[in-house]
Amino acid sequence: MKRIPKMNLRRSFLFAGLLLSFYACKEEELVFPKQEGQEVIVTETRPTAKPTNLTLVSAFNQNVEIHWPALSDRVVKAQIKYKDGSEKVVDVTKFTDPVVIHLNELKSYDFLLQYFTADGTPSKVTKTVLTPRPFEADFKMSNLSVNPIPGGVEFIFPKTSDREIPGNISYVLNGKIMNHSFKSNLTDTVRVGDLVDDTKKIDFALSLNDELWKRNLNAQKQLAPGMLVYKMILPSLTSSMDGNNAILQWKNATGDPIDIKCTYVGNSGQKTVTVTKIQIQMDL
Repeated sequence: MKRIPKMNLRRSFLFAGLLLSFYACKEEELVFPKQEGQEVIVTETRPTAKPTNLTLVSAFNQNVEIHWPALSDRVVKAQIKYKDGSEKVVDVTKFTDPVVIHLNELKSYDFLLQYFTADGTPSKVTKTVLTPRPFEADFKMSNLSVNPIPGGVEFIFPKTSDREIPGNISYVLNGKIMNHSFKSNLTDTVRVGDLVDDTKKIDFALSLNDELWKRNLNAQKQLAPGMLVYKMILPSLTSSMDGNNAILQWKNATGDPIDIKCTYVGNSGQKTVTVTKIQIQMDL
């Protein structure tokens, strides 16, 4: 029998020990960590979804509106933060109505919105930028259009809402003060007529009184009325003869309905004819 040297025998034992140690580590890695039981313990609170699908409105009267979408039952409160002179915080618990926020300036504002659950878990923050629009009365007055119309002047106010805003237009005609009252928004176009002298400019004083927002605005407009239709027609009026017939012709560029009365003397004496057509033919 062949003897194994002591040195080789020691090396064999050492190698076998290393192999056992290696496989033991591998086995430990495969089963680690050891399971003490099958129960799963939840250690984190379920996160809340951040505000999305909001309808954001830059409204008149220096307001902004925030309309809410359908929300999860987990959401019990929304919080709005913004700065308007100082830090402002608005807590919202009713989501069927929009939140209307009145602001002090016509500028861009940063709004931070966040949801909360009943246990106080907050959502991530949604940031949005909104700029309010001017007061209705201010916007109407600054965007007013004034145009001459035949025998008068037309005032056109931009539509802003369905809310009534009383107004008045005053002017002097033949030494008498005339007033034309109206309800803006209900009537956006105001026509002042019976102004026959198109050669003279008229000073109009306008006012709008919005009691809700304490806005009393005044403005001055100077404008001559538009030329009456008959004055525009007269230069185009021509007459001609066709045998025993007389023909009158004219152009009605405005298309406004007009009556023209023609008086003439024929074999049977004086006759008068009233017409509304572009061309008339009369028997003499």
